Amino acid sequence: MNRLLKPTFMAVILMLFSIITFSGCGRIYKCCERDGFRFTLFPGSGKAIVDCWEWDGNKDNMEITIPDTCDGYQIVQLGGYIGYGPPGDFQIYMPHTWRAHIITSERLEMEEPYEIVELDFKVNIGKNVTKIEQEIPTRYSRCDNADGSYTYYRVYAYVNCSEENPAFYSEDGRLYHRDTGELVNKFLYR
Repeated sequence: MNRLLKPTFMAVILMLFSIITFSGCGRIYKCCERDGFRFTLFPGSGKAIVDCWEWDGNKDNMEITIPDTCDGYQIVQLGGYIGYGPPGDFQIYMPHTWRAHIITSERLEMEEPYEIVELDFKVNIGKNVTKIEQEIPTRYSRCDNADGSYTYYRVYAYVNCSEENPAFYSEDGRLYHRDTGELVNKFLYR
């Protein structure tokens, strides 16, 4: 009887692990979308990260203010680890992003016909953000247009940072590490 119980017990454990892992029930985070932002909230820690901000295409709406909190959680990071795998970058999603392709300048082969659109966003970072996961300096977002053409977006940032932020400060639209004075190279600046 003991020999039968052991394989059955192991099978039940394996089945439960599979259900929890692949159903998402075992997540230790929850997602929230508000004002064009997608947040990941981590219950128990009181902390959250900002995954992305979705631009609506309106040129009068190019100022992004990262809030200090979301549903009582402190926003401490732009981009980062969510679940399994590598950290995700904080991204500004372009219109039609569901059909967009991210292309770095190292492997940039633009398909014809195309247009390059350079966009300048003002990014306001709050007092709680102490880490940024993002590598966008050479990135283009390619969007497939309905007429068969392509639009390649290149996003520049003019960054303002709260004076209360312990990790960063801004000067002339650029973000710097407060402790070393080094430029934060996570944004593409003009």
